Amino acid sequence: MQMSKIVKNAFVEFHTKKDGFYYEERSTSTNHFGVFFLELNESPILKTPQFVYSSNDMSGSMSEYCDDGSTKMKHLHTTLENIIALFSKKSAEIGMEIVGFDNIITEVISATKINHNDERQVNEICKKINKILKPRNSTDIGLALNHAKSKLGSELSSSFSEKHFIFMTDGNITKGEKKIANLQSQIPTGSRNYFIGFGIDHDYILLQSLAETYSDAYYYVDKIENAGLVFGEIIHSILYTALKDIIITVENGEIYDFVKNEWTDKIKVPYLCGEAKKQYHVRSATPELFEITHSACEVSTGNIYMSTEIAVPDLENGDGEIIETDLRKYMYRQVTLQLLSEALELAKKYNRVPYEEQEELREKIYNFRHELQIYANDCSNENEQQFMKQLCDDLYICEKMMNSKYMLLYTNVRKTSQGSGGSYNITKIENYQFYNDDYEISQDALNRSNTSETQCEIMRECSQRYNDDDTYII
Repeated sequence: MQMSKIVKNAFVEFHTKKDGFYYEERSTSTNHFGVFFLELNESPILKTPQFVYSSNDMSGSMSEYCDDGSTKMKHLHTTLENIIALFSKKSAEIGMEIVGFDNIITEVISATKINHNDERQVNEICKKINKILKPRNSTDIGLALNHAKSKLGSELSSSFSEKHFIFMTDGNITKGEKKIANLQSQIPTGSRNYFIGFGIDHDYILLQSLAETYSDAYYYVDKIENAGLVFGEIIHSILYTALKDIIITVENGEIYDFVKNEWTDKIKVPYLCGEAKKQYHVRSATPELFEITHSACEVSTGNIYMSTEIAVPDLENGDGEIIETDLRKYMYRQVTLQLLSEALELAKKYNRVPYEEQEELREKIYNFRHELQIYANDCSNENEQQFMKQLCDDLYICEKMMNSKYMLLYTNVRKTSQGSGGSYNITKIENYQFYNDDYEISQDALNRSNTSETQCEIMRECSQRYNDDDTYII
């Protein structure tokens, strides 16, 4: 098999810079650190029929006001309206069903094909969203999952090539099934599932557990007014998936699995979108023998491709001297991911970990973060500065939430975004005790280095405000 035309670049580099080779100072192995770079070309919007089932919390807590003076429900209305308008503008075959749930299921629109540039249809659906989705009663998540499973497994949805389940809630279960294991059995299968938690009071342990069941996605919306950015990241992945079922295997070395925090010989990636730029960390005691093979299914054609890469050979300058390869920023990222994983294990044992153990890890994170800041201050490249700032923010948030009940939430969200190359950044830290250390978290909700132009456009369209007269002009 040959390289896919969807793949723009695929190559491996190993670190060869002699001074500042800090990674080996922290390792007892003789492995050399490297990075597998995988970049995809811009891909057209998918033409294959897709079905999106949207299940939305309409319990009483959705009437609460946000910092900007609007209610949670109003922000949800705006986001759903923008999604409908976006689907109508795009030349894709999209079927969509929208429901609300509290202790009963309320249909907003049944399974409906979104017509291209049909302004009347868009406005009719948006009026239903505003009229029907109103905050009411208690929260029965099991009911919502069961209904989604039934709908996504129906004969109607089976006529679509790809199926998607977008679930959002802002609270905890107040009615119905509460056992996580039982709720996991009610998750739809055969679809890509996205679990979104609105605000700090949602049951993030439950949603994280639901997402982990089938390697699905969990998102935390820290600022409700940024809901459109999170939904936009999801909608972009629905419309512009380029590759799926990616398998990356290595010989004479290992690749890092950030989810499991382990070095292994194979990782699987559910899907990648057009314009994606990914970096997978690798290591080998014999870089000259290292091989990495990547294969995937092209979503638009159904074709399978496979390609094998070896390490890029040493390059020479005009004087015949070897040009050193400096991968220190990725080494810093590697240690950051490992520290976040270590903190996550502690967070899962909340209230059962000796204070001294927490403080030991906090000090380790603190010292490493300051090392990163020194390196970042010496960076002249703006992109590299932003890259390092992201790592420092990840560590700072983890460090400051060490003794908080929200440590699991924040550490997991930042680790997942860093490891997967996500676009959305949480910036609002609840119950956060500020320390006089002159450090400020970036308030940019977008990780610019991970966000493509097309993705940014989709996120922006999902975030725009709806017209005052309740109409959307295409």
